[in-house]
This record gives sequence, C-alpha cells and structure tokens, in this order.
Amino acid sequence: MSTSVTPAELASAGSAQNPLLSSFLKFVPGLRGRLLLAFFVISLFVIAAAAAGLYALRDVGRTLDGITGKTVPAALDARELWRKSEKIIGVGPALVHASDSKEAEALTSRVRDQ
Repeated sequence: MSTSVTPAELASAGSAQNPLLSSFLKFVPGLRGRLLLAFFVISLFVIAAAAAGLYALRDVGRTLDGITGKTVPAALDARELWRKSEKIIGVGPALVHASDSKEAEALTSRVRDQ
C-alpha cells in the first residue's frame, strides 16, 4: 500500500479548500515568490507605521501651535501689566509724601509717559 501524494494532488486539494488563496498563489509560484510577497507585506507594515507616525507628529505640531498661539500673547500681556503695575507701585510712596497737587500731577504724568 503506497501513501505517496503527488504535487498535482496537493495543488488540487489546496484549491478546493481556499480558491482565493490558490488563485493568488498562481501569481507567486514557488518559495521565491512567497518570500518576495512576505517581504512586500512587511514593507507595507513599515510604510503604514511611518504614515501613522507622521500623522501623529503633525497632530502634535498643530496642538503645540494652538497652545503657543493662545498662551504666549497672554503671557506677554501679563508681563506688560506687571511692568506697568511696578511703575505705579514705585510712585506710590512719592505720591503719599507729595506736598501739593501739582507735585502729585507731575508724578502721575511721569508714570503715564513711561
């Protein structure tokens, strides 16, 4: 009793199980074709990962630009307000000790001019 199977019988058994796979394997015959197909599939995974990384990096850049666009002007305005309040506070003791309204007006105009 012989249990040997011919390659033709194996091919016909494989095509009966999955016709899509067997029709696709006609285009990539042999081990060389399968290895080449595997290489291309792995390369596609790498390209997909790179595309996802670029998309994520672009999204992070947009978020960073949005944050910078909102917070930097507010920080500059806060710094300007701090500078002006420092000038006003610096003139406060001189205004308390001003002898008349002309001297107080002179101090006030000095703060406005700066």
